[in-house]
Amino acid sequence: VELPQKAEDPDAFEHWVLEVRKLQQHLATRFAVDITEAKLVQAIQLMNRERRLRRELADLMMAEPPPLTGRQLLDFKSNISGIEADLQQYERALQGYAHRQAGRQVTHHESPVRVLLTGVPLVHGAERVLELIEGSGAVVVCMENCTGLKPILEDVDLNSEPDPMRAIAKKYYHL
Repeated sequence: VELPQKAEDPDAFEHWVLEVRKLQQHLATRFAVDITEAKLVQAIQLMNRERRLRRELADLMMAEPPPLTGRQLLDFKSNISGIEADLQQYERALQGYAHRQAGRQVTHHESPVRVLLTGVPLVHGAERVLELIEGSGAVVVCMENCTGLKPILEDVDLNSEPDPMRAIAKKYYHL
């Protein structure tokens, strides 16, 4: 897809919508599927649910101490894939972590240094930076990159656009 070069250009968003529609057509042809409006709405709702769950996990990492290490956080967010059984397991895990954290008292000396990791995404097999940080006694509580917080902060808003493809385009245009 061709990304708009000037986001402030009045025609940029419409150009982006056309690019997203071309991608839709390419995927439909490549995988021999019919991408209907109803299927798009269903997929949008599923992925919005996944993003909500990932935001809840990010919120839990604000706890003192955080319920997971950065390595566990990375593994946890990699285990969600838009499959109903995965989403249900994620919901159960989040409830368990929230329950464990409720009412927990922590003294200042128990709390590790909290780190916001930014930059390129951490993919499996390339976790060395994370291991160095946490090996020194700190804990990565947030990853701010294209596989961390950035894609989950905003849902696809089906109320903002009657056409689901335009709603998808709008979400990723802002991203």
